[in-house]
Amino acid sequence: TNLAIFSSSVNAQWSIPGDSAGAFALTSIGNVVISAKAGVSYSTNYGVTWIYTVNGLPFANWISDYARGLYTKGGSVYLGINVKGTPPGSVGVYKSLDSGKSWAPSANGMIPGTLTYCFTQKDGNLFAGTEDGVYMSTNDGANWFKPSTVLDEKSISCFCVNGNTLFVGILGASVTTGLGVYASTNNGQTWSAVNYGIPPQTTIYSMVNYNGFIFGTSANGQVYRTTNNGASWILLNNGIPTFYNFIYSIAKFNNNLLISCNDGIFISTNQGQSWVAHNQGIREDAQFEHDAITLCGNYVFAASNIGIYRRDLNQVSIQNISTIASHSYKLSQNFPNPFNPTTKIRFELPKSSFVELKIYNSLGKEVDVLVNEKLSAGVFEKTFNASKFSSGVYFYKIITEDFAETKKMLLIK
Repeated sequence: TNLAIFSSSVNAQWSIPGDSAGAFALTSIGNVVISAKAGVSYSTNYGVTWIYTVNGLPFANWISDYARGLYTKGGSVYLGINVKGTPPGSVGVYKSLDSGKSWAPSANGMIPGTLTYCFTQKDGNLFAGTEDGVYMSTNDGANWFKPSTVLDEKSISCFCVNGNTLFVGILGASVTTGLGVYASTNNGQTWSAVNYGIPPQTTIYSMVNYNGFIFGTSANGQVYRTTNNGASWILLNNGIPTFYNFIYSIAKFNNNLLISCNDGIFISTNQGQSWVAHNQGIREDAQFEHDAITLCGNYVFAASNIGIYRRDLNQVSIQNISTIASHSYKLSQNFPNPFNPTTKIRFELPKSSFVELKIYNSLGKEVDVLVNEKLSAGVFEKTFNASKFSSGVYFYKIITEDFAETKKMLLIK
């Protein structure tokens, strides 16, 4: 069967869907995306429109970008701010119970004027990383205390949790120098440096837990990974530019890792062994300068200096089955087939290639793009969700610089 293929516009790249400004922090709760910079904005339609609010928040006299961190725990959203430049009496933590529409102070027990950078939760407790160490709350931010004074006067850049271990990244005298990573197995009562393999004076800007492996990001394109709970770290930055390229954020979506940095967005499908740029649709002057990535609905949001970019999760999620290079290109028959509503499509690459994997209806009209990026050699699998399509015959086609093939599949609802 010869299939005539026609192009159509699909949501297969990053875009700024609404009138958002650059953000310093992002989170989501339910179907609401929340961003913070000079005040808070929230969107109930996945970033198409944003509503700005400072209800309950302090006015910034000379630091307009005072927001530093957003975090969701249960039905509450927490905002950490830089209180310098705000009116007397302002505090470093504010809490919202209505998905970001209004806010109230939530820093009882903290030293007044303490800048708050980040949050996490462990064993039902809430932790806040500040410019004066770690605070803990056992009642969802109503009261705070320091579990120890070991990290006093140290600025906490990020948190990560793995089982019984709480990790923190520590800033040094400036944002470019740091004290690496510390870990606690008793909710912050005692701390130990866990920096073997990380160069001295390294600031870890963000961390994420990937199935028990901890990844941390730093300046100059550095991504570190530990597979033994911090006992040792190795550098994994193959494919990431290293010249003045601060990696401020790392996140895990399905089986992929995603980082945002000065040079855009990069994705790894093989647990950090290699990284590829994923910047389709992103302007060249866009920079991702803060730990601000979140998932809401079926979209990934990433905050840049020129606006909040959005992309369908299906476009940033592909499973790397094997990193062993195949002998040739191959496109397998989807499984199951017939299917309803999801099916898996597997393909093999003998070398690193730019890959397009597209879906067409029976008339040859392009209806979806599953892959549109450069991938390393190996075996990959992509899930096609046809819940929004009607029953019928569909075609899927893989296109690389050296190979193209089309196969047929049947959707029965």
